[in-house]
Amino acid sequence: MRFFSTRPQLMGWAVAGGIFGFCLQQLYSGPFSKAIHGTSTSPVLFLKNIIGVDSGLLPGIAYGILTILCYPVAYAWVLRPFFKTYWIVPSSCLGLASWFFICGIVAPLGGSPFMLNWGPVAMSLLIGHLLMGLGVGVLAERGFVALQEPVHL
Repeated sequence: MRFFSTRPQLMGWAVAGGIFGFCLQQLYSGPFSKAIHGTSTSPVLFLKNIIGVDSGLLPGIAYGILTILCYPVAYAWVLRPFFKTYWIVPSSCLGLASWFFICGIVAPLGGSPFMLNWGPVAMSLLIGHLLMGLGVGVLAERGFVALQEPVHL
């Protein structure tokens, strides 16, 4: 397997994984997060507050591009080739890394405490990012399997 596989079939499955991960995260961050943790953890609202705009259009587009395009590319080109194991490991790493990036780097830049003081919002964001990573990984892995590029342990 080439390190940077740009085959259309693989990238198609990876982008489909990005859409699936986006949907899983949005589903969790809306009604489920509010029911479980008492607050909505919508990434679009979070970005809206950080960027400081009134409209949700720009943050929504930025978040959509990040989730639907950038995360699948990171999975297919970096994490999956680096972790030569089953799909759940690089998928979980994608979710954990994106969670740490948002809570540990972006949130303090926006004036929030580091890792949001490890409170319920941070834990809710962790669940949402893990769901997003697993959503990306499960479908992106279909692209690797379809190309007969299984993991060699």
